[in-house]
Amino acid sequence: STKDSVKKFSTALVLGSAYSCSLGGMAMLTGTGTNLVLTGQLKILFPLCPGLSWGTWLQFGLPLAAAMIGCCWLVLYLLFLRNMKDFPIIDKTILTKEFEALGPISQAEKVIFIDMIVVALL
Repeated sequence: STKDSVKKFSTALVLGSAYSCSLGGMAMLTGTGTNLVLTGQLKILFPLCPGLSWGTWLQFGLPLAAAMIGCCWLVLYLLFLRNMKDFPIIDKTILTKEFEALGPISQAEKVIFIDMIVVALL
């Protein structure tokens, strides 16, 4: 039924959103506090070690997070979406109205965007 399909689809979306927060945090050095704790402890416990930079962390974290995103998608698909016959339809006019209601990008939003790009590149 449509109600069951919407419930399964909604569950997959909510779980996917929650999992993506953890997986995204794994990909970036400043993504979670535990990554930063590891960086600090590495300097203390192994002073001769070159340490972790954004680049070295990305070499480890990004491929791992990408693989885990694939696994997460597969699990969510197999558990919730595989046997779904009547997929929920999203009305594009509602999305268009909501997007237009946001208005133009503000100066503060532009500054934050540039700041996040600079942080990611460092």
